[in-house]
Amino acid sequence: DAINKYLTNNTQLYKLSKEKKIYGIVKVYYTISEQGKVFDVSVFDSVNYLLDKEAIRIVKNMPKFIPAVKDGKNESVRALAQVEFKL
Repeated sequence: DAINKYLTNNTQLYKLSKEKKIYGIVKVYYTISEQGKVFDVSVFDSVNYLLDKEAIRIVKNMPKFIPAVKDGKNESVRALAQVEFKL
């Protein structure tokens, strides 16, 4: 829920995308490091290059996570975010 709230509150549509009525859900893969930082961000399901660029920006700027722990050690994990753009 916190991730969805962050994504919703930080999505900005470019003027051009509004004019062209470009909208949809961009799916973005990312990795959370052992230190809780987001890296290796890539688009999995594209809508349009403008929205893809914005989705990558949003995900790259997510706050630090509490890292995953396995067998008492921090571990990096791969995750998927869905960034929704509405008109």
